[in-house]
Amino acid sequence: MPARSTAAFRFARTCYRHPAGQVGVAITDWLLSTSWVLAAPGGYRLSNSGLMCLYALGARSQPLETQRTYSFCADLTEKRPHLSGDLGAALTDWLFSREWAARPEGGGRLLTITESGLTGLASLGVNLPESSSTDPKSSKN
Repeated sequence: MPARSTAAFRFARTCYRHPAGQVGVAITDWLLSTSWVLAAPGGYRLSNSGLMCLYALGARSQPLETQRTYSFCADLTEKRPHLSGDLGAALTDWLFSREWAARPEGGGRLLTITESGLTGLASLGVNLPESSSTDPKSSKN
């Protein structure tokens, strides 16, 4: 895999239906730091405030619940967990619906985080790596 593709794969991609790579891990860290998602035996669960806030932000493509344990994956490149299952799928759908993420042409699992996505995620407190950038040929604002 060429270096540019490797960097893009590490930065943002999907793992099944959920965000992965540095972006997926950063979103998971952000949700944990806000206590919207809490560690639970065997995974994570949504707090009451997390459910209300995610719905208010528009992450509502999947039915989310506070009494349910949500799964995670050990991220392939980051070697840390990212959210998966229905909660992860709702996050991916949310990124697409806000036009914060797009699939580059022929990108397969790769995601491009748009300029508006970088700005929006940063405004929420999601800490993405400094070297993050979008591909201007495939970016949507």
